[in-house]
Amino acid sequence: MANFGCRVRKFDVLFNVETLDTSCLCKSFERQGIPCRHVVWVWEANLIQKIPEAYVLNRWSIMACKKPVFDLEGNVLEQCVQAVDRKRFLNDLWLDLESQSRIFDGSSGSVSSKAQDIELLIGDSVPTKILIKLPKVSKNKGTGVHVHGSGSDKRLKSDKKKDVEQSQKKKRLCKGCKKMGYHDIHNCPEKEK
Repeated sequence: MANFGCRVRKFDVLFNVETLDTSCLCKSFERQGIPCRHVVWVWEANLIQKIPEAYVLNRWSIMACKKPVFDLEGNVLEQCVQAVDRKRFLNDLWLDLESQSRIFDGSSGSVSSKAQDIELLIGDSVPTKILIKLPKVSKNKGTGVHVHGSGSDKRLKSDKKKDVEQSQKKKRLCKGCKKMGYHDIHNCPEKEK
């Protein structure tokens, strides 16, 4: 069920346990190619750990770029076919060259030779001991200790806000000036310093 303000919409999900075929009345998968949250909820409720293969479309996978591209009439675009063929040819050529070089060198790319290749590429040797220090602890701007009533507020209050808070307090009788106010003998304004 989906709740939109005062309107509640109900979506029925049909699920086949044997074939894992799932369909929802919201038709999100049919329209967008993405399983909706209703379908995903049903899968989770039935303890399905992996999305069924029928619901993983090629356009969301690595295979999306490896297939030929068609125009609106269904004709294969020639430049795309040529690009795919060229990539396939270059990949095969590279694998062939790599296997030939391993046979010629007499090694199968050991770890030490790879480390030497990296050292030659960088122009420096790999350090034996790597020291990584912890980053400096920084205080984020605007965060402070805001414990209400403890006087540790770092936020500055406006005069208006202070007056409103002051007026909400109960008035007390000051023993120093014998007047009702928001002070006592300890902080009396008429007290001599």
